[in-house]
Amino acid sequence: MAEVEFGPGRPTARVLLAYGNATQPGSPHVGDQFALVARREMRSAWRTREQLQGHLEDVTLIPSQR
Repeated sequence: MAEVEFGPGRPTARVLLAYGNATQPGSPHVGDQFALVARREMRSAWRTREQLQGHLEDVTLIPSQR
């Protein structure tokens, strides 16, 4: 789910993935947003490079094709 507000200045957004963000058995992210669902809350969307980098757990670089 997403809630986006467009208006003067920069748009704001709040998001929620109620069913989890992983299907791998044993992943710590299978239900990491369930608590937000139970409280009927959403989290701020990560929109900047700094916000995204602050939540990275792993990076895989793919060699560019020539």
